[in-house]
Parts: sequence; structure tokens; C-alpha cells
Amino acid sequence: MGKRVNWYNLLWYLVGLLLLGTGIFIIIKKPHTDIVLNFVHKKNMLVPGNRIYDIWQNLEFDFQVYLFHVTNPAKVMKGEPPQLVEYGPYVYDEHLYKEVIKVDEERDEIEYMLKRKLVFNKEKSNGNSDEEPITILNSGYLGIMLMINSLLPSMVSTMGADVQKLFPKLRDIFSRGKVKDILLDGIPFVCDVQKYPELLSICNIVQGKPPPAIKATDTPGHYLFSLFGKINQFPVGPFTVNRGVKDWRRRGILTSFKNSEYLTYWALPDCSKISGTDSVVSPPMTTPEPEISSYIVDLCRSVNVKYNGTVDILGLNGYSYTKVNSSWEGNETDCYCPKIKQETKCPLYGLMDVTKCQEAPVIVSEPHFLHGAQELLLYAKGLNPDEERHKTFVIMEPLTGIPLRGFKKMQLNMYLQKLPVKLLSNVSEGYFPFAWVAEGKMEHAELLIDVIQLHRLLRLFDFICWLPSMCAIFIIFATCCLHNVRKSTKNVVPVLRYSLTVSPIAHARN
Repeated sequence: MGKRVNWYNLLWYLVGLLLLGTGIFIIIKKPHTDIVLNFVHKKNMLVPGNRIYDIWQNLEFDFQVYLFHVTNPAKVMKGEPPQLVEYGPYVYDEHLYKEVIKVDEERDEIEYMLKRKLVFNKEKSNGNSDEEPITILNSGYLGIMLMINSLLPSMVSTMGADVQKLFPKLRDIFSRGKVKDILLDGIPFVCDVQKYPELLSICNIVQGKPPPAIKATDTPGHYLFSLFGKINQFPVGPFTVNRGVKDWRRRGILTSFKNSEYLTYWALPDCSKISGTDSVVSPPMTTPEPEISSYIVDLCRSVNVKYNGTVDILGLNGYSYTKVNSSWEGNETDCYCPKIKQETKCPLYGLMDVTKCQEAPVIVSEPHFLHGAQELLLYAKGLNPDEERHKTFVIMEPLTGIPLRGFKKMQLNMYLQKLPVKLLSNVSEGYFPFAWVAEGKMEHAELLIDVIQLHRLLRLFDFICWLPSMCAIFIIFATCCLHNVRKSTKNVVPVLRYSLTVSPIAHARN
């Protein structure tokens, strides 16, 4: 009988140890995660029918604009630094639609054009109206003057007075008008060659190849200049992007722009290569990448953001990435410094010259010169850089590669300098900010339903994978207890028998 009990206990010990080994294997290796990830990768290929394809093709962002109102324009014209007051936000619903041109299954790529449309949203603008009047640097006039000075410096004094005639009623270097006109609808830009024959050479250039910021009207010779009107006018592309069918690690990576893998804006090939995502869809991540890269059309380059921790959004773990001050250091800056007369000329720390990219002498920085050289804050007054408010960031959902939340932020500046013309002869010199933009979105629960359900499924599997180990521990513990009970019972029986045997004799003696 004893041998049968020992074999019975041994059998349960083996079952418990087997379950314990299986449980430990499942906890460490997590094979269920691989099964779920394979399912996720199939459902997140950029192919029609998948929800992520719909998100990638048709999405809405917030386009937040802040303008720098100049409170002392007359004093600026006499050489004093500008006093600025930030107006905004003026928030636009930015509709992004990718028009697919063709699909190359061999290369696993989609070729498409990007269309964008801005529609003003007063509710999101915190009550700010785009009908508000504002005084802002006339970037159109100053841009033309700086371009002439760069290309034909000897002609600045003779052409300077002519450029002023392109902007009716222009009395200084500032635009005065409604916010909507300055941002989208446009302020008048008139090529009246009959009244001003001296404008013929400039107007021929405009009519032959209008800059992106200038829009033609139904009246010949009459144009409209705006900061962001080109967004609604011109599609961008073509782009090609990897679908992630053959290799999910490549999904969402841009492979070419304007039918080339390299741009012509930057001198070095490494700087000019198209790389990164389009900020909408990224490859999935099983662990945080040290940094991720996105291609920014308005900068004609890729921008990196660095990992800085995990955060919780709507119950989801997201990898947080932020643009830090080191992004302006070393080869990040040197790589994109323009060459002037075969000599590399880098702007101040925290600035990037995108003149060639934007076809206008624009200097880009982070808002309020965040992470820039301290001397940038000595010129224009009224700036107050704040890390939390002005930083560029994105929070990625790792399994799908979808941004949960994120905004890219940049400020538009021009270098105001003295030139031998009436309007620029006495101005103070410095980097003059006139607007900054935050483009992105907060999380939308309806877009994340599938992701939330996926995470719930993984949590359920994570719980289930502990069950074999828990059952094993119970079985081993119960078997040990049962064995000890039986062993103690076996020792008690002889004692009872002895007590029953000797007890009558003991009573007789007594």
C-alpha cells in the first residue's frame, strides 16, 4: 500500500514540475505575443482593406498658427528693436489626403501625391477670430529685397524703390490686415506695368514662375501674397513609401520624393537622402528605438526625435520622443549649412536656413528660439521660450506604429538687415520672428479602438500565461501537504494500538 502512495505522489510531483516548466517557458518566451504580432503585422500593411491604410490615406491634423504682432513699427523703422506680442492660436483643421498614383508590388511601394487643405476652426482657436487686425513683418517685401541683395547686390538701390510699388499703400516694412488675409486669403501684390513700366523685369519673373506664396487672381497683373495659401493650392510630391508587405520593419518608410532618392537642396549626399517616415505611420517596435526619423516637407530634410520614456495614454503604453537641443549640434547643423561662394555659412545655433527649399529667404527655428543661442533673445523683445509649450514631440503606440499624440513645431524668421533703400536704411539688424506653427493632433479614442482591444487581448494572454505556473505551485503544495498528512497518520496508528493494548493492565495495577 505504501509503495502505491509513493508512486501516486511522485506522479503528481511530475505533473506539477511539468506545468511549472511550461509556465516559466511561456512567461519568458511569450509565444502568444509572437502570434499576436504576426496578426498585427498582417493587419497593418499599407494595403486597401486594412484600417491603418485608411488612416494613412485620409487623416485630419490641427494646424495651429501663432503670429507676432509688432507694437512699435515706427520705432523699428528708426533703428529700435521690435516689441512683439504673440497673437493666437488660430487653429485650422488640416485635411491630408494621399492620392495614390500607382502600386509597385515588386518594390513593395506606393507612389502618391499629398494634398492638404486648411479650414479655419474658431472653436478650437479659443475664441480668436481670423478677422482680427494685426501688424506683422511684411515677409513678402523683405523676402524680395533679401533675394535681390543675395543674387544682384549691385542692383539693390535701383530696384529697391520698384519693389515697394508691388505692395499698394506700403509705407514701411510691415503688413497691416486681417489674420485670414495674411495667412491664407492673401494681401494685394500688384504688377501694374502700365503705371510703373520699371516693374516689367520683376513682373516677368513673377508671371513666368510665380513663387509658391503668390496666387494669381482673375485680374491680370493682380496677385495675392500669403504665408500658407500655397498649402491649399498645390499638391506635394510625388512620394513613394514602403507598404511593409515583404518586410514589416520597412512599413511607412519614405523611399523617394519627386522621383528621386536624393534631394538637390543640400551639398552632402548623406544630408540629401530621403529617409524617415511621413509622420503618419511608422514601423512597429517591440522595444523603444533610441530615436526615430520623419521627413518634413517644409524643411526638405529629415528630423530626428529622441526617446525619453514611456507614458500612459488612454490606458495604452506609448513611447515618448522629443526634439532636444542636441539636434542642433555637430553634423545635424553642419550637414544643412548653406554654401555661399563655395564657403559653408552656418547660421547661429538653433537656426536653419531653408532659403533654397522654400524659394524664399526664410530662417527656421523652434518657437521663441527654444534650444537656440541666447543671443537670439537679445534682439526681438517679448519672446519667452518654454520647453513644455514649444517642444516638438511624438508619442508612438509601439505595436502598430501609430502616433497617439504629437506636434511638430517650427518658427518662421527673417534676418532684417540694413540695405541702401528708403524702407531699410535705418532698421536695426537681427533675426525677426513673424510666426510659428504647431502641426499635429491629440489622441482620438475612436481611432484607437482596435489598438485598445489589441492591448486588452495581450493583457489577457499575459494573465493566462501565469495559470500553468500557478496550477503547478498549487499541485506541488497540495501533494506535499497530503503526503505529510498521510505520513503523520501512519505514525499515529501504532501509538493508538499500543495505548489500547496497555491501558487495561495499567488500570488493573492501579
